[in-house]
Amino acid sequence: MKYLHKIETRERDLTIATPQTAVAGLQVIVGTAPVNMTDDPAATVNTPIVCETFDEAERKLGFLEDYKNYTLCEAMDASFRKFGVSPLIFINVLDPAKHKTTMPAESGTAQDGVFVVKKTGILKSSVVVSGASGALTLDTDYVLDFTEEGYLSISFLTAQTTVSVTADMLNPAAVTEDDIIGGFHAESGTESGLEVVRQIYPKTGYVFGMLVCPKWSQKKKVAAVMAAKTEDVNGLFNAIAVIDLDTETCKKYTDVKKAKEQLGVSDKNAVIVWPCVKYKNSVYDYSVVWAAHAALLDAENGDVPYKSPSNKPIGVSSTCLADGKEIYLDNTQAAFVNSCGVVTAVNDQGWKSWGNENAGFPEVTSAKDRYISNRRMMNWYRNRFVLAYKDRVDDPASRRTVEAFVDSENQYLNSLASGGYIPAGCKIGYDEKVNTTEAIMNGDVVFDTQLAFFPVAKHIVNRISFNPQLITDALSGGEK
Repeated sequence: MKYLHKIETRERDLTIATPQTAVAGLQVIVGTAPVNMTDDPAATVNTPIVCETFDEAERKLGFLEDYKNYTLCEAMDASFRKFGVSPLIFINVLDPAKHKTTMPAESGTAQDGVFVVKKTGILKSSVVVSGASGALTLDTDYVLDFTEEGYLSISFLTAQTTVSVTADMLNPAAVTEDDIIGGFHAESGTESGLEVVRQIYPKTGYVFGMLVCPKWSQKKKVAAVMAAKTEDVNGLFNAIAVIDLDTETCKKYTDVKKAKEQLGVSDKNAVIVWPCVKYKNSVYDYSVVWAAHAALLDAENGDVPYKSPSNKPIGVSSTCLADGKEIYLDNTQAAFVNSCGVVTAVNDQGWKSWGNENAGFPEVTSAKDRYISNRRMMNWYRNRFVLAYKDRVDDPASRRTVEAFVDSENQYLNSLASGGYIPAGCKIGYDEKVNTTEAIMNGDVVFDTQLAFFPVAKHIVNRISFNPQLITDALSGGEK
C-alpha cells in the first residue's frame, strides 16, 4: 500500500446538462541573462531567483535590451516596466563556466584614464589588462565596471596610455534546448533547467501560477516538458505553461492549426499564443506579454484569476512575426486561430488579447478544462486550499477538527460568492460513509467540495427583427 502523508486535492467530473497572494499570476521565467554583470555570476546558474523590482532583477541577473541572446531580460522588461507586476522568479541556465568563448585581444589608448571594450558578456574574473610595461594589477592599477550598454569599462588608477585587454566572454549562442530542459544530475545531486522548478516552493516559499520560456517554448521538446512541469508540482500544486508558436515557420493564420499539431501540446494546463507582438520597434514573444498581462489582471481583481485576459487591452503597437513583419487579423481570422486552441491578439479600438480556449481545445470541451480562466481558477483554488490548510496535517482526526475545517472553508467559499468570483452554492462537506473507521484509523480524512466557475460570454447575440407594424403604428399616430 502506498504510504501517504500530506494534504492534497482531487478533481471529480460531474455530469451536467449545460455548460456551467498572487499565487495565480506568479510567473516563473526560464532562460538566459547577462549574468557577467552581476557580483557573482556562478551563483546565478540553475537556481530560482526571486525579484520584486526591475532594479533588483538587474542587480541579481544583469539586464541588456538584447532579448535574442538574453531571454530573461525580455520578461523583466514586459512585467516590471510595461505592466508593473511583481514578483517574478527567474531561472538562468546560462553558465559562465560552460557557455563561454575567448575574446580576441583588444588594444587601444586610454582616454582620460578610461578604456572601454565595446563588447558585451565579458567575464570580469577572466580579464587581463596589460600596459606598456606589462601586466597590470586589479584594484591597484585599475578597476572594472560595466556601462549601461554592457561594455567593459576600465578605469586606471595609475597613468596608462597604450593598453591591451584579453578575457573570456559569455556565449549565449552555445545554450541549447537541452540546457533549458535540464534534468537531475545523479553524480552531483544537482538539478538544472526546468527541473529547478521543483526547488521553488521548498527554497523560496512561493507557489507559481505560470511558467514561461521566451524564445524556447516554441521548441517541441521544451514545450512538452513545460506542460509536464505544471502538473502536480512538489506533489501539491498546479500551474499553466504559456507557450509560443514559432513565427519563423508559422507565418500566417492558416498555418496555426498545423503548427500546433506539430508542436504536439494539447494540455489543459497549457496556453498557446501566436504571433509575436511589438512595442514601438521592439519585438517581444507574445508569451511574456500575455503572462504579464494575465498577472496584472489577477492583481486588479483581488488576486483571483476569475476574469479572462481575452478582450482586455495589452498596450502593444502591433502583432508581428519574429522578423518584425506586421500582421493584422480581423475577427474571422482571429476566430479561426482561437478555434485551434490558440490565443492571438486583435486591434479593435486598441490592441487586445483575443482567445479563451487553452491548448486542450477543441478536443477538450468541458467548461472546467477548456476555458483558460476556468482552468486557472481550478489551479488557483487547489493551490490556495493546500496553502491554507497544510498546517492542519497531523492534527487529531476529531469531530471538532472536521467541523472547524468545514466551517472555515465554507465561510471562505461564501466570501468568494459574495465577491462575484464564483456562483453561490459552492460548498465543502464531510461524508461519514466515505470516512469509515478503517480510513480514519489509517489517518485518511476526505472532504468533498462542490465548485463551479462562470464560463466566459464569448459569443453574445442580439436577435434583431424588422417589424413593419412599427411603421404602420407610427404613421397612424401610434398604437390603437
